[in-house]
Amino acid sequence: MLNSHMRPRLYALLSPIAVGLGLLVAGPAPAAGQPAKAVANATRKPTLPRLPAGHPDLQGYWTNATFTPLERPPELAGKEFFTEAEAAAYEKARLLRENSQAKDDLHYDNVIWQGENHWKILSNRRTSLIFDPPDGRIPPLTPNGQKLAAARREAARRRAAAESVESRSLAERCITWGADGPPMLGTTYNANLQIVQTGESVVILHEMIHGVRVIPLDGRPHIPPSIRQLAGDSRGRWEGDTLIVDSSNFTDETNFRGPPSNARQDIFASRDLHVIERFTLTDPDTIAYRFTVEDPSVWTKPWSGELLLRRMAGPMLEYACHEGNYGLTNILAGARVAEKAAAGAGAAVAGPRANASPAQNPPPADHPAVTVQGQTYTPRSILARNMGTPEDQTSQFPPHKIVGNIYYVGTRTLSSFLVVTPEGHILIDSTYERNVRTIEKSVTDLGFAFSDVKILLGSHAHGDHQEGDALVKQLTGAQVMAMAEDVPALQVMKPGGKEHPIDRLLRDGETVSLGGTTLVAHLTPGHTRGCTTWTTTVQEGGRTYHVVFSCSLRAPAVLTPAIVAEMNRSFRLVRTLPCDVQVGDHPAQYNMHEKYAKLQKGGPNPFIDPATCTLEADIQEAMFKAVLAEQPQAARP
Repeated sequence: MLNSHMRPRLYALLSPIAVGLGLLVAGPAPAAGQPAKAVANATRKPTLPRLPAGHPDLQGYWTNATFTPLERPPELAGKEFFTEAEAAAYEKARLLRENSQAKDDLHYDNVIWQGENHWKILSNRRTSLIFDPPDGRIPPLTPNGQKLAAARREAARRRAAAESVESRSLAERCITWGADGPPMLGTTYNANLQIVQTGESVVILHEMIHGVRVIPLDGRPHIPPSIRQLAGDSRGRWEGDTLIVDSSNFTDETNFRGPPSNARQDIFASRDLHVIERFTLTDPDTIAYRFTVEDPSVWTKPWSGELLLRRMAGPMLEYACHEGNYGLTNILAGARVAEKAAAGAGAAVAGPRANASPAQNPPPADHPAVTVQGQTYTPRSILARNMGTPEDQTSQFPPHKIVGNIYYVGTRTLSSFLVVTPEGHILIDSTYERNVRTIEKSVTDLGFAFSDVKILLGSHAHGDHQEGDALVKQLTGAQVMAMAEDVPALQVMKPGGKEHPIDRLLRDGETVSLGGTTLVAHLTPGHTRGCTTWTTTVQEGGRTYHVVFSCSLRAPAVLTPAIVAEMNRSFRLVRTLPCDVQVGDHPAQYNMHEKYAKLQKGGPNPFIDPATCTLEADIQEAMFKAVLAEQPQAARP
């Protein structure tokens, strides 16, 4: 990772550009030593640098860093471009999100580590890089693609379990980051590349894991189909002033992806992948980069995207990925420790089992005490408030509508939520396995079919919230989706010897959609590594409301530096989420019993209560700080 003073600078920052594919053109060449300035000019063609043979000179250092998501977010459906004001607001919010980090967050300094975020833009003010299909989304999988996806999920399970070096990702093994493409979708940081060009070939060198692609221009055919390469085999030709690059001969292991903040990380292709790229120098400092991806073994039709490459000052410095790769060694070593802990041999290291009930663990201390809005709490009183009695944990609470298409189907003290859609339903939190039949009854009492549950999500990998996942899947066939960071803990949950199902791994910011409803997964770690806060929007009474399904922010008794960093990040993030309705994985976290009583009396919906959206976060952050203050000075982060 490069220090901030070593980061490459952008040679030119683009001014706002016209909606659509209006080309960027530059004014007169700058004086020596002066930075170039790209300006929109629709009245005259730019003067492009050219090689002696007459083709545009693409050589130099470029960045494809962008804030534009690969796929159009559901909330922007039908909207291909942002307005100038909307684009500015979006860029500002994204920059704040990516650079937000508490001073006591013991991690990379994001402002330095992701320093190039200052120069990211929305490419052509598009709402997605994909412009074809017109909905801005990757097409559906073919039947064969669905089979490949299942195999990929199994590989992801092995990867999460760190079974061997070979089971880990190509990026972790420093083989390829996946950013060198094709297509070239950028990276979270170091989204930089260098182009070297002659009359016979073009060479593209990427900073991330220094991947190099040599593109012959002499008309030679592709290598034989029997020869396969991770980056495929590229051949180029000029079509006017546009360089066309045709790539084939990929492998089944070919890895391409965009940054996690911009793209789903479960996108894959097969050896039948075929990519066409178009490089058009629109002014001396801008390349319009378009690509079309086709893989009939994976997708039902091709898809195309567009982004901008912007000139920057060189040189690029080496990205020394490996450095002995001690991180990979530690991943494998940590996995072996976790396995011993799961078997009971490492209990002293791992702490209580993820699926242990409170009765199996010692109760928390009855100190420190904090007071929030006139109510005093201790760690013990918060746990008692959340869990109630054993009877509370298993007794059905009257199922009821919360808001829009969201219903409560849990017990007195363990939340379970049903999100109803025309194409089936989403269940959030199965709670204990012994409660699954109670949840089924609640769903039926509401007039819905439990068998229509198509997707099962969770808040976090504790038994009182996700132990019943295997039984729900057995009864409904639902796809079980989980935040990747919680997978090791989930795999320990084996009620009755049943393996914990995981059909899709989720990453921070990814979405889950069904029947017109989309939920966004926000990683809010601390209580567990993969604690997931879900957000969505609903319609009620002609208005749109933001709903937040909060994951517990209750801090453990002993705060390590890593947990402190996670908790600080989570407290900061949840306060940025738009919220009109806040619910939690325990009813007490949003005063459900009190609000339900008001609901029975009629009047305004008591669950629509923006004023209390951060009350639980206020309580837990106050307790977190008090617990941290009680730790011996030597033990504090």
